[in-house]
Amino acid sequence: FISWLISAERLPDGVNIIVITPVEFILLQVKLAAYGAAFTVLTLLLSEGAWRGSKNPAFKQRMLEIKASTPKPSLALMSTLIGVLTLGLLGVAYAWNLLTPMLLEYLTTDAQNAGLSTEWRLSGYVGFIANLAIASAIGFQAPVATLLVLRLEVVAREDVRGYRRHIWFTAFILGAFLSPPDPLSLFLVALPVIVLFEAALMLDSLTRSVPASQA
Repeated sequence: FISWLISAERLPDGVNIIVITPVEFILLQVKLAAYGAAFTVLTLLLSEGAWRGSKNPAFKQRMLEIKASTPKPSLALMSTLIGVLTLGLLGVAYAWNLLTPMLLEYLTTDAQNAGLSTEWRLSGYVGFIANLAIASAIGFQAPVATLLVLRLEVVAREDVRGYRRHIWFTAFILGAFLSPPDPLSLFLVALPVIVLFEAALMLDSLTRSVPASQA
């Protein structure tokens, strides 16, 4: 994976990838494998725990005592999960196909115009791409979060619209924490969040049912 990531077609012209320590390449491979394994194990443990917990007799008895029923997957829940997964994948695709190449080209040209040699550390290069992908995947969840808040009536729609400027500002603050430390990355990460937030507000207004008393 790393060899493909640092191939010539993935790098801007004049960029060389270097390692600073003898074990940097091996440690990076171990770190990536550990993150992937931890995510897989955590997902499996949560799924297994939820399934076994729902089948546990003590859990069923307790649910009967409090006169509650075991929650079952609903259309809304499945739609939310599918939306989260789809938007996350779209965020990664946005970062991979548009955001990363654009930023790498811009930052490389800026450094070369200043007379600097563009030699990037391997761990820094991979971390830069990973941070952009994670930030975009999280940022693209804005429509799901907005619709959940509105549909569950946690916050009134009028309040959300009234605090629109504050939400925009918060998007840039979160973008600053999640994106690499340069203004262009901040803007390109925060802008889709704002656009998707506004799209969620529009979708909510189009699909929200009108109460019978107002019909």
